[in-house]
Amino acid sequence: MSIRKKRLAILTGGGPAPGFNAVIYGAAKAALDAGWEVLGIRDGWKGVLDGRTMELDYTAIEGIQIRGGTILGTSRTNLAKVKVGKQTVDKIAEGAGLIREMGLDALIANGGEDTISVAERLWQEHQIPVICTPKTIDGDVCGTERTYGLDTAANWVGRAIAGLHEDFASTHYVAVVEVMGRKAGWLPLYGGIAGGAHMILVPEFPRTIEDICQNVARIYKQFGYCIIAVAEELNMDDLAGHISESGGADNFGHAQIALREKGWAKVIADEIVERIKLGARPVVLGHAQRGGPPSAFDVAMCLQLGQTAFTSALHGVFGKLISWQGEKPVPVDLALAGGGKTRQVPRELYEALIATLP
Repeated sequence: MSIRKKRLAILTGGGPAPGFNAVIYGAAKAALDAGWEVLGIRDGWKGVLDGRTMELDYTAIEGIQIRGGTILGTSRTNLAKVKVGKQTVDKIAEGAGLIREMGLDALIANGGEDTISVAERLWQEHQIPVICTPKTIDGDVCGTERTYGLDTAANWVGRAIAGLHEDFASTHYVAVVEVMGRKAGWLPLYGGIAGGAHMILVPEFPRTIEDICQNVARIYKQFGYCIIAVAEELNMDDLAGHISESGGADNFGHAQIALREKGWAKVIADEIVERIKLGARPVVLGHAQRGGPPSAFDVAMCLQLGQTAFTSALHGVFGKLISWQGEKPVPVDLALAGGGKTRQVPRELYEALIATLP
């Protein structure tokens, strides 16, 4: 009589982030080495509903740890709000049933706070044996000191901004560079500092347009040009009505920023032109920020996160986020990370870095 192999499934949800594949590799290799069967669920929570999986054997994962994107695909499907016709339906219970039908002994769900929120409900309400890892270039997952993808993206943003200096110094324009990050300023702050931006605007610490223009005028007088790193979401009551939305909200209630007709870079550039009569150009970095191979740090971190996620499953410990604390993976309760909470830039860090700007 043959003994059934234990079965692990892995999925990736939300926006792509460098490091996804390294987490898949770390978890899958550890599981295969332990004699487990490993499945990949395609396209995040959508793949649970569609029943789309792939086998993750040694051949399937060979070399993926140094690649960007995710070999499993991803989506922004929210099991709690699945569109059925013109309505949204809560399919958490249905998703739990479909996961049980897969005969899983463990599920590793990799993603940001949206993916984690779904996993938390599956664990709390249906005891699905799930473990999560904290992905996002935004850096905004709670319960962890780092999220994977942020280091890679911040280095990419830094190089992009650094590449603008000679152009804008030569043409004497103001560059307003829009950086991803939604409601947290980790990426524009780190990327802006790495790229030598003259000003950095983040949602945590609002500034008025009058203050911004005064500083632009001062910097322009000193250098003959100015580069501003701007978060894709800002809290500026005096300009909020100037944003032009066009895509509606996604399944998690977030504005689809990539579909905006007029975002914050364009709004602020227009105000600079109007108020202080300087030439200003919006530069939207877009989806390239989260592309390309992961940095050495993200690869090393993600391999350990994946390994630890499987070790947690091996010991029957579920309902955990494998966070990164003190430069090592540490399991914490999923409730610390889900539920729509956002980890924001602390004032002391922001002020220390902003003090280094002109």
